[in-house]
Amino acid sequence: MAEGFASIQRPQRWDVPFGEKMTDGDAQWLLAQEPFRRMDAARFPPASPLAGILRNDCRIVHHQPGDLVIREGDYGNSAFLVLSGLLRVVLEKMPAELLGRERPKKRTFFQTIAQLWSNPAWPEVRDYSSAAGSNA
Repeated sequence: MAEGFASIQRPQRWDVPFGEKMTDGDAQWLLAQEPFRRMDAARFPPASPLAGILRNDCRIVHHQPGDLVIREGDYGNSAFLVLSGLLRVVLEKMPAELLGRERPKKRTFFQTIAQLWSNPAWPEVRDYSSAAGSNA
């Protein structure tokens, strides 16, 4: 009995660019800026050219004075490059309120007891023995 196989189209690296509004013109402009203008684009592999990396793996973000770029504890991008202007880096620990975060509210004794009735009655169980490649 022959069964048909469905072909799954896997997403390619640059199917969805990191910066949706990045254009080829933006990438060309970045190539003319430091440090990119000193890079030898010929040393990049054909599958990942420098212009393609800038076009698809980067984005240009404009900030106003006083804007927070990234806060302590936030998941950040791999790198930031200031193209123009100034950026103040604050390394000392700042109060959560100043970073725009609320402190968790302390629960009362009755809220803590009430949680006993709001938790699921049955524990979560996961059976890994049926997982592919399992030795259990």
